[in-house]
Amino acid sequence: MRKSTFTLLSLCLGIQLQARDGGEKYKEAMKKAMALMETAMVDTVDPVSKYQNAANRFERIGLAEKKEWLPFYYAGMCYSMMVYQMKDMTKVDPALDRADEFLDKALDMKLKDNEKSELLVMKGMVCGGRIMVEPGTRAMTYGPQSGSYYQRAVNLNPENPRALAFSGQSLMFTPKQFGGGREKAIPVLEDAMTKFDAWENPYELFPDWGQEYFQEILEFGKSGEKAPWEEEMPEEGDPDGEANPDRAPEGGGEK
Repeated sequence: MRKSTFTLLSLCLGIQLQARDGGEKYKEAMKKAMALMETAMVDTVDPVSKYQNAANRFERIGLAEKKEWLPFYYAGMCYSMMVYQMKDMTKVDPALDRADEFLDKALDMKLKDNEKSELLVMKGMVCGGRIMVEPGTRAMTYGPQSGSYYQRAVNLNPENPRALAFSGQSLMFTPKQFGGGREKAIPVLEDAMTKFDAWENPYELFPDWGQEYFQEILEFGKSGEKAPWEEEMPEEGDPDGEANPDRAPEGGGEK
């Protein structure tokens, strides 16, 4: 489920291949790195290596264009997405540590609130990736951290649809007894869809992705269809700790 979900996210990014302040060489370098990232999104043989190569290119661009935050943002994205293609869970944390390094470099720059908002969304994604290593022990730590990043992103830019949508997704995949569930998630995701429709990029190459992916999440929530992790989740108030076969749970695990 986690791989198919993030494959959908990969295919729905719709990132614009343009630039903000850099010159033509910067633009061309970013286009080449983005093209390599896009090949990783659809690769079925060795996507991790392709994400790694793309991340390396973004890193080189960032080191050369010291005033640009976007190369580090996209390098962090590469690492954040490659972990969903990894079979060896021991490699997940080191990759996400690298993602955090790049995102923190960008956050150390002088940025506008809407730029910081996008970086905080990505920091939240990193926390979500860490959960999948051991959901049973990590969810209670990294789940709230992820939600905190998304909320901070919303506070910095209330019009950021990605920040709001990830907040909705977190609610969707959080058990009802812990404050989540579909009933709480759906209105947030619907609000995010409205903001996606109204979204206008503030400048070239600014992150512009996610609408189709989160539309799928919203439709899933409205369908009432059980996710695989929900099959094993105990119902709230079940004294035996076993799922009630006659009623579908309201929330579930991590993406």
